[in-house]
Amino acid sequence: MGGEHEQFISEEDKELKRIREKKLQELMKDRMEKEKMPTEPVHVTDSNFDSIVNKNALTLIDFWAPWCGPCQALAPTIEELCREYAGF
Repeated sequence: MGGEHEQFISEEDKELKRIREKKLQELMKDRMEKEKMPTEPVHVTDSNFDSIVNKNALTLIDFWAPWCGPCQALAPTIEELCREYAGF
């Protein structure tokens, strides 16, 4: 009788694990749909800074100026990072 009981518990554990994994996948999918990260840089201002930083799980803030040569040189790298980390 002990073997049957252990087999039942084992099957129950497998089922609970399957249910947990399915629920986790659903939660992650819902989160990803709600929090779509942009695939291109977003211009942040004083008025939207807090909402942008709090809305996204990952935020890179690049302070730049249109007249700044190094800023212009770094722009393609920032755009590539944005595409690479889209959805996180």
